[in-house]
Amino acid sequence: MRPEIFILLSILSATPRAARDLPTEKVWTNPDVEALRATSPISIVGTIPTAKANEGTGGHRRYVRYVKEDDPAWYAEQIDSLREAIEEADAEIQTVENIRKTGVGITGAIDLDKLAVGVTPEATVEVREEEKNALEAEIDGLQDEARKRDIPAEAWR
Repeated sequence: MRPEIFILLSILSATPRAARDLPTEKVWTNPDVEALRATSPISIVGTIPTAKANEGTGGHRRYVRYVKEDDPAWYAEQIDSLREAIEEADAEIQTVENIRKTGVGITGAIDLDKLAVGVTPEATVEVREEEKNALEAEIDGLQDEARKRDIPAEAWR
């Protein structure tokens, strides 16, 4: 075998077949993309799936970015979760007050496997009251923000 042929064969065998058979790069134009869209679903980079399509000038769609602060459902969800936390704090305060009144459930032991809010019952009530006040202030802030954005109060009630 001639050395030139041997070198050519060794070069071809060293290069994987897939790398040799790659097509040249294609520049996609708008008609190409439209043809693809007709045959299979495609995504276009930069389009936000949660965006709302508005008709712009000339019949073109213009996407508006989703802003959670403009969504009444977001306010309702946030305020509901804060109200649930307030209810939990109220329930714990009520439990501690019932224990203090009746004496039932009082032990000299501290549960180490539970998160203790306060060491004494009075401290527990005080800490939970502070948490409730902070949660209520957060709810008030969300409601004020919603009013500024003209979201009706019925959305979070």
